[in-house]
Amino acid sequence: MKILLILTILTGIPAVVAAQIELCEEISPVEGWVDIHSSDQLDSLLSQRLMENERKEGMSGYRLQIYFGTSKDEAMKARTEFLKEFSDEEAYINYEKPYFTIRVGDFRDRFEAQRMLRDVREEYPGAIVVADKKVQFPPLRSSR
Repeated sequence: MKILLILTILTGIPAVVAAQIELCEEISPVEGWVDIHSSDQLDSLLSQRLMENERKEGMSGYRLQIYFGTSKDEAMKARTEFLKEFSDEEAYINYEKPYFTIRVGDFRDRFEAQRMLRDVREEYPGAIVVADKKVQFPPLRSSR
């Protein structure tokens, strides 16, 4: 009895698999355009959001602080040296009486800033990751 049941199952499986393969071959992806239908309200909200983002001066994000002190000359020197070494990054000088700070980079999240911190740690051992509310919208970078 068991052998008959096993034979029935084993002979039925190839037929089911073959039917699935034929069904998959019939359904093929269509190349071309994709039409997205959305409501006018959704389009309006999306347009409003885009306009709000264009008006903003920046976003919340992270930067590296490579200098903190009272000397403007030392701050400018640190900024100049950093830009020679890392010309593809931005460097910002801030002054809040009586301190100057040099913050570098525009990072969307702490993880990106930590990667950059590893690169600058040897040259700037006192560098730290700081949150900043006016980070410029950085381009998306590949994580590879």
